[in-house]
Amino acid sequence: MIHQFMKMYSPLKKIINYEMVKMVYKNEKLCAFCVSVPNYGFLTRGEITLSKLLRIKELKKKPNEYVILYVGADGSTLGLGSALIHHVKSV
Repeated sequence: MIHQFMKMYSPLKKIINYEMVKMVYKNEKLCAFCVSVPNYGFLTRGEITLSKLLRIKELKKKPNEYVILYVGADGSTLGLGSALIHHVKSV
């Protein structure tokens, strides 16, 4: 599952703050994850100009708020996805 995760989300690596990617393992197997990014608003839409890129970098370093993009959990870990969201909201 970790290889699938990395392949799916690698296009986002330039905008992700990795401190806000949470992964939970059980018996050395990835069983849940939560991906959050700083709230870039509409900065990532359309052509990325130099001014947009600078603003994205600034927000990545010092975000005012986050947006939860993706949450996933193995079916055997009921409630873990909700727990991850709660944890992210409290950070």
